[in-house]
Amino acid sequence: MKRTWVLGLAALCFSACGGTLGPSTAKVAEPAVTVSAASPAAAEPDRTKAPAPGKARPFALPAEQRLTLPNGLEVVLIPRDGVPSLAMRLSIRAGRDASSDNVALPELTARLLRDGTKSQDATELAEFADRNGLAVDAGAEANRVLLSADGLTQNAEAMLSVLRVMAQEAAFPQDRVEARKKEYEGELELQASEPDFHLQRLTYKVLFGNHPYAAVLPTEADIAKVDRKAIERFYKQNYGPKRARLVVVGQIPEGFEAQLRAALATWRSSASTWKPAEAPRIEVCNEAFVVLRPDSVQTNINWVGPGVRQADPDYFNTLLANQVLGGNAGARLFMNLRESKSYTYGAYSRLSQIYGGAWFTAFSNVRGPVTEGALTEFRNEFARMAEGTIEDKELAGAVDYLAGIFPIQIEENGPLADVVLRTLDQGLELDYLKSYRDHVRGVTRAQAETAARRNMSGTALSLIMVGTEEQTVANAKAQSSKVNIYDLDGNKVREEAGNLARLCTGR
Repeated sequence: MKRTWVLGLAALCFSACGGTLGPSTAKVAEPAVTVSAASPAAAEPDRTKAPAPGKARPFALPAEQRLTLPNGLEVVLIPRDGVPSLAMRLSIRAGRDASSDNVALPELTARLLRDGTKSQDATELAEFADRNGLAVDAGAEANRVLLSADGLTQNAEAMLSVLRVMAQEAAFPQDRVEARKKEYEGELELQASEPDFHLQRLTYKVLFGNHPYAAVLPTEADIAKVDRKAIERFYKQNYGPKRARLVVVGQIPEGFEAQLRAALATWRSSASTWKPAEAPRIEVCNEAFVVLRPDSVQTNINWVGPGVRQADPDYFNTLLANQVLGGNAGARLFMNLRESKSYTYGAYSRLSQIYGGAWFTAFSNVRGPVTEGALTEFRNEFARMAEGTIEDKELAGAVDYLAGIFPIQIEENGPLADVVLRTLDQGLELDYLKSYRDHVRGVTRAQAETAARRNMSGTALSLIMVGTEEQTVANAKAQSSKVNIYDLDGNKVREEAGNLARLCTGR
């Protein structure tokens, strides 16, 4: 029956376009085409050379409009013509660093924002969002909670309403508190079965030590200690307009400012102005940190160390150097560990940033038996960066990639709103985005090489691995001054001396 419907539809379409269905009884003579040996159709492309990149897509960040409501809420509007849609992002400084005693509290509070307000229960709130075609979310990060609403421009007032009730009127019903706690516990249990969970938990501990940023993941005990009173207290103390910023990107409707003021100007809170935790000093030594996972068939590898913040004058030079080292699938690490050695599906490096701190990571997941070879090749690539020699074609490829992908990454309203908000939350101005591609294109080979020597030599990086004892401990000793060994619960079980002299670095 389904086949008949499809064929019938095809016939209808074909006949509507002036054709006939079925084999033709008349033969139509096709025009003869003569191809000379010199014609383009006969020429074979040179497959030894990569095609030249296309012309870069033009990009101009629309002029923003800024205002501050009487209650202290900062608002940034980025008008964008085209599709009649909006992306709204409300950032509130109520992240993990706002609760140094329990990292589970900010995340649970954020999850419960969608679970009912003083005027609507969870079902009514969800139905309101569905009726208006809204995508709504909330979650906690290191130093902020992010509330988002996306929808059509005609539903701007409904979007503001959802943000308002989540930020001002969350009710935290007891049954939802318990449900969210069980949900969070289940997620952690599932994540703990994966090696990356242990790798990331230890990585943040190595990078941030006793700073609140180190507690990226809670324990079951942390979740169990959270109750409704603690959530309500955290909400009251941290959710307020003086600690918040709203970014709206898209086709701004007429009269939007009046809608905005009606929805959010009445937001009142006892939460004081945000005071950031002391900026972390990232300091590492060439030690190794190993999580023993007896059943691992692969070894998860992180090399970590201090990075360069986006506000640093050396940032773009380092960004280009990192792109050459491991920024994508055409970079040195990938071409070596995957394409040449077949150790892994991929190997990369990354510059990361958090408010007040930045770090560098080079990483890969490799087959257990090739752990030693993989670590050796990482070292070889770090040594090449320390030599500070970058070929012209490598730099040109890195520039083309970063400058070319930038407008693609933010061509939709949601990603642009995220980038604008992240930029402002880092203490940068939007000129950073407006001049991003100019900065990338302005990096010289000498500047990138100097940044590579300064920031990517690998001599004092910490090595973090998850895998079997057979594949990790001996290899870690060969690559470090000391090996710190942990179990799957995050407990340090022993340490062993490494083979290298101790070296440390910090920023």
